[in-house]
Amino acid sequence: MQESGKQAKAGHLMRLLNIPVARRFGVFDELHQFSDGRALSDHFRTQCAKHFGHAGVRFVEYLIQQGDADFANVLSHLETQFPCPDNQTARAASKFALYAMAGELAIEAGILPWPLGSALAACQAMYQQWTLARGSGLTEHRQILQNVSDFLLKHGDSKFTDKMNPQEKPRADRSGWYVDRAGERIYLFTSAALREAGGNFDFNRVLDALETAQWIVEHDKGKRSKKTAISGVGKLNLYWLQPNADEDHA
Repeated sequence: MQESGKQAKAGHLMRLLNIPVARRFGVFDELHQFSDGRALSDHFRTQCAKHFGHAGVRFVEYLIQQGDADFANVLSHLETQFPCPDNQTARAASKFALYAMAGELAIEAGILPWPLGSALAACQAMYQQWTLARGSGLTEHRQILQNVSDFLLKHGDSKFTDKMNPQEKPRADRSGWYVDRAGERIYLFTSAALREAGGNFDFNRVLDALETAQWIVEHDKGKRSKKTAISGVGKLNLYWLQPNADEDHA
């Protein structure tokens, strides 16, 4: 989606979970008693060719043989093994729990030659990696903060004018102004610029994310913008933002 210039939304990220694989050799970090990575790779190739096409059929047969087994209750129990702090995380946790249940049932059926609990442990490890990579907070909020940060990184020096220096030459396609206080820079966004910086998200959601992150540092009562006097321009409703460099929105 990024290559086509589109942006992934929270729903996309929940339907297609992105699990980081950051180990040095990936699956070959553990050789499982084989002499080297090549031997393990050859074993994978041989076993895949030998068992291709029948494991899935056998798994379905096993499920049918269980008759009235309460798989829903089994799944509910497994979901408790995947702690989730919010609704979006809960959706992902349910997927990992389902994968774990399928793996454990395949072990019980003798389809997978693994010890009981192996599938659950593997899914818990993947879930942990996913949650660590995802970070804290709502996915949409983090994406919005990232969008605004990227906008400032790209245009902060070229599209914002020093509010305290009315003699400064106006910037082409200006996005707003800035003021420096105690070594920190506050950006005064125009509404149009902030809509652009927020990406394809609804503007109210953009403002919600900025307010929740406490990036809006000044505003009029009951509003999230501030009527600001700009020399040579007049009074404008601007959004006073001070991005938090320590904010976790990776």
